[in-house]
Amino acid sequence: YGMTETSPLLTGLDISDHILDGTPEQVRRLASAGKEVAGVEVRVVNAKGEDVQPGEIGEI
Repeated sequence: YGMTETSPLLTGLDISDHILDGTPEQVRRLASAGKEVAGVEVRVVNAKGEDVQPGEIGEI
């Protein structure tokens, strides 16, 4: 995943994360935007700019 306001890459998945026949959690990971790359800090916030709890919907 990348945003115009950032460098070309913000998050990603490692090759080892691409497991199609793993546990439900491993397969579900493929639907994510990935993990932060080195040197990047990501926050997911609500419409007020407040951090949301893990699993809640928000904006990066």
